[in-house]
Amino acid sequence: MARKPKTVAERNNQKPQAGNRKVRRGHLAAKRAQKANPEELPERPDNSLFGKKRAKEATTEEGGGAAAAPKKKAFKPVRTMDPGAELQQKAARARKAARAAPKGGGGGGGGGGGAPAKPQERAVKPHMEAVGASKRLWERLRSERTPAEERQKLVDEVLAIFKGVTVEVLQKHDAARVLQSCAKHGGPAQHDALMAEMKGKVVAVARSHYGHHLLLSLLRHGSPAHKQSLLSEAFGHVAELVVHAEGAAVLQLLYTDVATSDQRLRLYSEMWAREYGLFAVAAPPAASLAALLEAEPASKGRVLRRMEILLSKAARKGLAVTSLVQRGAADLLEHGEPEQQDAIVGSLREAAVHIMHTRDGARIACGCIRHGDAKDRKAILKAMKGYVGAAAQDAHGALVLCAALECVDDTVLLGKSVLAELCDALPTLATHAHGTLPLLQILAPRSPSYFTPQQLAILGGGPDAATSKKDPATRRDELLQIALPKVVAHCEAAPAALAASPAGARLFFEAAAAAAAGTTVGAADAGGMLRALAAAATDPAPAAAPADANDDDMEDVDGGGAGAPLLLHATGARLVKRLVQAHAPFARALLDGLRGTLADWAARGGGWVVLALAENEATADAARAELAPAARKLRDCGAAGCKKLAAAVGGVGGGAAAAKPAAKRPKKAA
Repeated sequence: MARKPKTVAERNNQKPQAGNRKVRRGHLAAKRAQKANPEELPERPDNSLFGKKRAKEATTEEGGGAAAAPKKKAFKPVRTMDPGAELQQKAARARKAARAAPKGGGGGGGGGGGAPAKPQERAVKPHMEAVGASKRLWERLRSERTPAEERQKLVDEVLAIFKGVTVEVLQKHDAARVLQSCAKHGGPAQHDALMAEMKGKVVAVARSHYGHHLLLSLLRHGSPAHKQSLLSEAFGHVAELVVHAEGAAVLQLLYTDVATSDQRLRLYSEMWAREYGLFAVAAPPAASLAALLEAEPASKGRVLRRMEILLSKAARKGLAVTSLVQRGAADLLEHGEPEQQDAIVGSLREAAVHIMHTRDGARIACGCIRHGDAKDRKAILKAMKGYVGAAAQDAHGALVLCAALECVDDTVLLGKSVLAELCDALPTLATHAHGTLPLLQILAPRSPSYFTPQQLAILGGGPDAATSKKDPATRRDELLQIALPKVVAHCEAAPAALAASPAGARLFFEAAAAAAAGTTVGAADAGGMLRALAAAATDPAPAAAPADANDDDMEDVDGGGAGAPLLLHATGARLVKRLVQAHAPFARALLDGLRGTLADWAARGGGWVVLALAENEATADAARAELAPAARKLRDCGAAGCKKLAAAVGGVGGGAAAAKPAAKRPKKAA
């Protein structure tokens, strides 16, 4: 019986028995694994796997004895540190070694190991001594306890230290901070010295990460002459500054705070084409991009293409907040080709919400909504979530909401995002000058009574010009079904507050007109708000309402200030009169509340409201019959509307004097 192997090597070298096939296969596999060429490939000198190895072994055997191992290819170490930082570390180690070395020893004179470190420090940190000296002065310069006279001397010392190297040291953060303080606390003479140092290099400094802060400080604290000098050097370089992060900040301040209207146009014209920037002084540019395209139709493609490149690059860098970029993008959305409009919408749709508080920003946001697809519009509405109420109170943000309500086809999305937040903020928005515009856009779309030509220009073309598929009338009906019931309920709950506010009065009137039309919520829903206002017509207006302007020379006229009845309130009386003329149920309800006192209210200043009751077919007979006995008193009263009211009711039971006008009327009519 064979002895069982004790070690792994003995088991691998053990010869397998003839009858054990598995053992035999394992033994063959082990022997094959020990071979240098287990697959038994043909060995050739050019074989990349085994030929080279065999050739080296053969060379070793022929040479006799063990040959030296082949040298490995040396690879350069990979740098894991910035070269400048590495040099700084070496300099720091050299300084440490110099401090640790014994003083007075070593040859070559000086302080032993410290001597070689000085030239290396100067190579790594040029102007190091000047910057260090200026920082020591800066500690006293920026202190609030430093007297003004001493501060001026410190500024002069700092400028003397940096004389001739100001632009170079501006690349350092600490030196830039020191020079910013000099610009802030210095006088005209110090500003002149700084401007002399930067003459001809303003564009380079504007593109500097630290140096551009000095230009911003000079633009805030410098004289008008210095600001104009900086602006003159910016001409011709707008295209490179508008897409540069630091340069755009300097250009923004030059454009908004320094440049005149003609200079702004010149700066903007450099974005059209290169020749406009070169020859703008000799030949002033067109008044606007629209005027240029009208005067030179052949240049349209070239100009719009260059603007598209600049604006897309600025948008990718997050520079869409600058005024020049906003102005250019708004013009490109208005005059560009559909492909260019799509490109601008894709670049600016995320930033549209952040810039819609400016005029050009609102033009961009409205253009993105108008020319974008459903995905773009949804992204803009999603970004507005939670800020619709605040946007509605902004003069330009409210117009963006109007554009969304006019162009977006998904009325369910509008109801959940825009209208839901508007209705939640109705107590605030219903009396706000801008907050009512989005609701008026639904109640009276683009009415010139509520939207100025400038606001309509920001909104852009009508709903037909947008990439919408839904009929505008269908969209309006669907939006009214969502918003009108809540608006009517608010009008019924606070009629006096709305009537005393110019914005609230507009909203009340249009809501009553839409509700009475019966297309959405039915005429019965308008009755509640009209009856509520008729009941509050004689109540004092809210204290926050604007004061009325009545005639002071009337004996029976109330003061007309805050707290005056709505019939005597300037805004409230105008709303009541319009509602009497437009809605017969409201006229009847108001007459029921004023029976027996019509002449008194007319004499106190409500003559125009009483006249509307006398002219409405539903209340004319009853009102004239009550006013006829007081016709002579009304004719002699100096209150507004009383003379015309007396002429209207004079023929009803007014005696001989009143009978003459009544007898002449049929002849005039004939």
